[in-house]
Amino acid sequence: MIQTTPLQTFAVLAALAAFSIFYNDVFVENLARHLPAKFRATSFEVVFGVFVTCVGIGVILGLQAMLVCLLCFAASGLRMIWGDVRRTEVLG
Repeated sequence: MIQTTPLQTFAVLAALAAFSIFYNDVFVENLARHLPAKFRATSFEVVFGVFVTCVGIGVILGLQAMLVCLLCFAASGLRMIWGDVRRTEVLG
């Protein structure tokens, strides 16, 4: 069940959109410019973005929905993270 008003939901979605622009254009771009490829695992950049999105879901739908979302992403993503780290080490 939604825990917010439509205006609050819109505000959370707008904040998530603003975060994605800042995160990609400022943080990730600078990281890519300053770190050698062998130290960059894209999966960790994705993990942080997914975590922030899950927090937004928690604000809109509540803590239980956020925890379920985090568990689902962890279940599907842990192997992908491990594979990305392994490929990064091989390439680096």
